[in-house]
Amino acid sequence: MILRSSLAVSFGICIMSLSGCLGVSMTQLDLMTGSGAVNLAPDGTATFRYAVNANAWNGTGLFSEEIEDGHLSALGNFLASQTQCSDGYKVTEKTYVKEVPAYVYSGNCL
Repeated sequence: MILRSSLAVSFGICIMSLSGCLGVSMTQLDLMTGSGAVNLAPDGTATFRYAVNANAWNGTGLFSEEIEDGHLSALGNFLASQTQCSDGYKVTEKTYVKEVPAYVYSGNCL
């Protein structure tokens, strides 16, 4: 399980601002941001699913741990843009979908 808060948002801003130095195209930046959905249960519980293209970070020269941080940062930015998980979130499952290829993160707000 992974716990994240607004620190992920700060990391995402840093990665995006450095993208020009890394030689990353705007198309890659679009893929790096991923997409997702937030579900709100009647009891107020919020859960999410978020997918990031597995190849979007190719050629950036980053290590796998840095790419994982980038995925989680993008997830944090997505949740913030949806005004969800202001107290942080917990990733409960990460799966790799070979057919897409993509990493799918599932979890809940704290």
